[in-house]
Amino acid sequence: MTRALRATATALLLTLTGLAFIAAPASAAACDTRSSGTARGGYYVTIYCSGPGFIDGYGSTLTAANTNALLLNQLYVNYGNSCDGRSTSTTTGGYAVTIHCSGGGFIVGFGSILTDAAENARLLADTRGRTGNTCDGRSTSTTTGGYAVTIHCSGGGFIVGFGSTLTDAAEEARQLVLLRAATGNTCDGRSTYTVSGGYGVTLHCTSGGFVDGVGSTLTGAAVNARLAAG
Repeated sequence: MTRALRATATALLLTLTGLAFIAAPASAAACDTRSSGTARGGYYVTIYCSGPGFIDGYGSTLTAANTNALLLNQLYVNYGNSCDGRSTSTTTGGYAVTIHCSGGGFIVGFGSILTDAAENARLLADTRGRTGNTCDGRSTSTTTGGYAVTIHCSGGGFIVGFGSTLTDAAEEARQLVLLRAATGNTCDGRSTYTVSGGYGVTLHCTSGGFVDGVGSTLTGAAVNARLAAG
């Protein structure tokens, strides 16, 4: 074999090796369903994955619970963070799901139904992987037009999100975390009120001070206030 052919063969081997390495995490993510049962608000499914081991997922339906467990495994594939569902409970406006992650500890998510609460907890863990900021749901309450969700983050302290449903309020709180990560502007929900035709939301931001948004629903007002802030 000539020197040129050896060089070409070596380059091809390195390329194929690199491709095999990129594909490896997919095989490492192989999972198998082990058990299922009822949980407060719905169901749980336990799976076993070759990387993180046993994972419990929750959902309002058995399908949703299985999907939640598989998506929790994806956190391990994406970030090396092993997360596992631990408990479900009721809260004002819906349900709470607690998961435990190797990076971030216990994380609580909220939602109008169990599926949404489980997804919110998973998304908070995903947000940690994307931003490095660990956030955990702390409380839920009613407010004019809907609900308020308070979360606490390692960078930024307490953040309140508002929404017509508990699911919407929890997602708005998380979106405010993403806003801070993207712009450096820390915003926190302060109040909700009625206006002609709908509702208003007031945020307070480190850049810009108080910001208001209005909408036909509280969720619409909260989204508009956030968009105005960033």
